[in-house]
Amino acid sequence: MKKNVSALSDEMSAVKLRDCENVQEYTSKMQRYVNDVNLCANSSTGSGTMPKSKHTYYLIKGIPKDDDWRFMTQLMYDKSDTRPANPDEIVMMMRVHAAQLQQDDDSVVAALFGMIRTMSNEWRKCWKSRKSHDGGSERDIS
Repeated sequence: MKKNVSALSDEMSAVKLRDCENVQEYTSKMQRYVNDVNLCANSSTGSGTMPKSKHTYYLIKGIPKDDDWRFMTQLMYDKSDTRPANPDEIVMMMRVHAAQLQQDDDSVVAALFGMIRTMSNEWRKCWKSRKSHDGGSERDIS
């Protein structure tokens, strides 16, 4: 059974947020591993569960180290007392951050559509102006 816990820990280390569809899938997958580790530990010794600090470590370990998620990865290296030690806090922070990222993405998309709409309107005005100008020139030439 000890080997199973070790293998599960290795697999848990390999789970990455970027490989999951969203934060919910990632955190659910991690929770299944925690449940499996706890089940193996309970089977072999009759007691024991994965410490919350270890669960938190694995959650943070799988977060991308890019600009979008930098504040989460800084938690792992932060030595202050503000570091969340509870996996539930980490999951909540990840969900809130993912929602903010989605809102930012939605805002960017809305801004791009607004720019396209403006450019389209400007193009139409330009086209109408050119068409009326060209139409007038043709009459003069005829």
